[in-house]
Amino acid sequence: MAAVLGLIVAALAPTERLPIAIAGFVVAFAIEVGGALLAYRLWRGPASAEPFSWRAVVTLPLFIGYAAAAIAVPLHLGVDYAIPVGPRWWLLPVVWAAFTVLALGAER
Repeated sequence: MAAVLGLIVAALAPTERLPIAIAGFVVAFAIEVGGALLAYRLWRGPASAEPFSWRAVVTLPLFIGYAAAAIAVPLHLGVDYAIPVGPRWWLLPVVWAAFTVLALGAER
């Protein structure tokens, strides 16, 4: 439900303010979905304590390895650069903040 709400609001929001074509929509979508998830958590109340899970112990190294490969392989092959350059360097903190809201909403 939060993703559907985020999709609708992001489609209607003025996303052309960011200079990269897709970045405005992605930032609006991430903020809207994260905000909807956070609002739902506040409305629902705190979650109960979760028991220990071996599933998390097994999947965490796999996800960390995947994230490292997703960054290292394009850098090693010369497809991407590690240092932001050009006039759009300021977009990185904006996108980072949007995905921080999304991650916070998903984790709570």
